[in-house]
Amino acid sequence: MPMFEVSTLLAGTEFLVSALALLVFYLRGWHKYYKAMSVYLAFRFLSGVVVTPIILQQIKQSSTETHSLSLTVFWINYMISAVMIFGVYAGILKSAFAALPKLAHMGRVGFQWMLSFFGILVLALSIEGLGSGQLLAGLFNNFTHAMCILELCMLAFLLIGMKALRISVKDVSFGIALGFAVLAITNLMHSVNGLREYFGAATLQHIYQLVSLTALGIWSAYAAQPVKRREPVLLPLRTMLHRWNEIASAMGHKETKVLRPRQASFFLKDVEKIVDRAFEENFK
Repeated sequence: MPMFEVSTLLAGTEFLVSALALLVFYLRGWHKYYKAMSVYLAFRFLSGVVVTPIILQQIKQSSTETHSLSLTVFWINYMISAVMIFGVYAGILKSAFAALPKLAHMGRVGFQWMLSFFGILVLALSIEGLGSGQLLAGLFNNFTHAMCILELCMLAFLLIGMKALRISVKDVSFGIALGFAVLAITNLMHSVNGLREYFGAATLQHIYQLVSLTALGIWSAYAAQPVKRREPVLLPLRTMLHRWNEIASAMGHKETKVLRPRQASFFLKDVEKIVDRAFEENFK
C-alpha cells in the first residue's frame, strides 16, 4: 500500500477513535471530574478536522510552502494542547489527593512545583542554543522535550505514590497519565535525528499515528468504566501520611478520618493492673 494511502487510513482511524474517546468520556460522566481532559479531547477531535488535511497534503505534495504551513499549524496546535495538558495534570493531582482531604493542598503545591520544574527545564535545555541563530526553533524543540519529560514524571509520580495515596492502576487518573506518557515517548523519538534518517520521515509519522491511536485507545478503555468516587481513606498510625495528616490537622484541615487503635475496656485495664502488681511483688 502506498505511503499516502497508509497515512490517510491512519489519520481517518485516529479521527474516529478520538471521537469515540470523547463520546465515551462524556457518556460515562467523567467530564464532571476531569473537565480539562474533556476539553482536551474535544480540542483534539476538532483540531483533527483542520490539521489532518494539511498533514496529508504535505505528505502528498512535499514543497516548501506546504511544509511551512504544516509546521506552523502543528506548533500552534501543540502549544494550545500543552496549556490544556497542564490543566489535565492539575486535575490528576487533585484526584490523587481526593481521598485525603486534609492533604488536598498538597496537590496545589505539587502543581506549582511542576510548573517551576517545567520552566527551569526549558531554560536549562535552551542555554546551549543561546548563541546560535535558531533560538526560536530551538526553544520550541526544548519546550517539546521538557513537556515529554514532565509527562513521564507524572506517570512516575503516580507509580511511586500509588501505595501511599491508595491509587489503583484501574483509576482513570492513572489511565490519563499513562496515555500522555505513551505519547511523550513517541515525541522524544521524533526528535532523534538518527531514527528519522533510519526509518524515514513518512515511516516515523506512521509510527506516531499508531502510538496516538494507542493513547486514544487507553483513554477510551479507562473512560468506559463506571464512575466511582474515591472515599476518604483510613490512615494507619505509623505511616508517614498519618504524620502529615496530623500536621495538616493542626493547621486547620479537619476532614480526613484517621484510624486509631481501640482503647482497652475497663475489665482489661483491671487485669493489667493485677498482673503488674504480681510482677512487682515477685521481683521484690
